[in-house]
Amino acid sequence: MGEYQEVLKPIFEEGALDMVLFMINYFRADKFVLHEVLRMVYLSSVRRSFPGFLICLPPLFKLCSFLAHKKFATEFVDRGGMKYLLSVPREPYVTGSVALCFLGLASISSVMEKVCLLPDPTTRKLVEYCIWLMSSSHETARKVTSTRLALIY
Repeated sequence: MGEYQEVLKPIFEEGALDMVLFMINYFRADKFVLHEVLRMVYLSSVRRSFPGFLICLPPLFKLCSFLAHKKFATEFVDRGGMKYLLSVPREPYVTGSVALCFLGLASISSVMEKVCLLPDPTTRKLVEYCIWLMSSSHETARKVTSTRLALIY
């Protein structure tokens, strides 16, 4: 437990949440940058060598890691982070990353309660995004999303 507290304090002191939200918003706003980054990652030798490999954009990868902390996940939802996460383009390249972020949120019941209490348009978009993830061609994203839905219900 001591290590958990030691790691969490610098995350908040250095403004990690602000950084992650800014980066997600930046990639969302600049579609050219997003598509170029995704194209480079998707065409890399790692992708060809490991077909089941989840492609994570750096901000989403960081977010997945940080959402393991209850305090960070709560702050993320309270600061409107779901709006940013739901605005990530529905591209096949990022399905795994978004699914892992949703799973991180769903794994903490108190955070998921806050998500369910968000205004109707947000919860509707969340359900629509999850349905889209379930219908994606990425097998790992489908598995993670089904696990997330099982945790909710």
